[in-house]
Amino acid sequence: MDVFSTCRRIFSDAECRKSASKAYNASDGDFSSNVRQLCALEFLPPHRIRSGYDEIKTNFPPSAPGLLEWFEKNYVVGKPRQLPCGIVIRAPPRFPPDLWSVDHLIAEGQPRGNNAAEGWHSRLLKVVGAAHPGFWRFLGTLQSEEAATSDRLEACLSDQQAGRQKKALRLREEKLMRLCGNRRHMATSDFLRAVAHNLKN
Repeated sequence: MDVFSTCRRIFSDAECRKSASKAYNASDGDFSSNVRQLCALEFLPPHRIRSGYDEIKTNFPPSAPGLLEWFEKNYVVGKPRQLPCGIVIRAPPRFPPDLWSVDHLIAEGQPRGNNAAEGWHSRLLKVVGAAHPGFWRFLGTLQSEEAATSDRLEACLSDQQAGRQKKALRLREEKLMRLCGNRRHMATSDFLRAVAHNLKN
C-alpha cells in the first residue's frame, strides 16, 4: 500500500498546517469544510482531480493563497516555471494525482490506507517491549506472534469475526462507499462536499 494513498497524511505536513493556521482559525466552519474538500479529492479518479480542485479553489477565502499554492504545486498541477522565451510551463507535481487517488482502490474493494500494517507494527512493538531488543528476545516474540496470528487466521477461516471495528468508523466507511458508488450521478462539487462532511471526525 502506498503511503500517499491517504490524504490525511498530506495535511499533516508542517508547511500545510502553517499555511492553514495563518489563513484561518480552525473554528471557522467554512474554511474547515474547504480543507476537508481538498482531502475529499482523493476519492475522485485522477483525471477528474484537477477540475475538482478548480471548483474547490473558487470557494476558498482570499486569505488562504499559501495553502492553495502549496497544494496545487505539490499535488495537482506542479510548480510553474518561466522559460527564457517567456512561456510558462509547469513541472510535474511532487505527488501526482495517480499516486494519491484512492478511486481505483475503492473500485477494487481494497483498503485505502495501511492501518493494518501500522497496527501490526504497533502490536509488535508493544509485545516486544523494547525499541532495540536482543536477537533471542525478538525471535521468541516473533514465534509467539506467529502462533497468535495462526489462531486468528483459523478463526477467520471458520467464519468467526475477524476483527472489531468501531461502529462509528464502520458506518462512516459504509457511507463513503455508497457516495463513491453514486458519484457518477452527482455534480463534482456536491460529491466533494458530501465526502468532506463524512471526513469531519
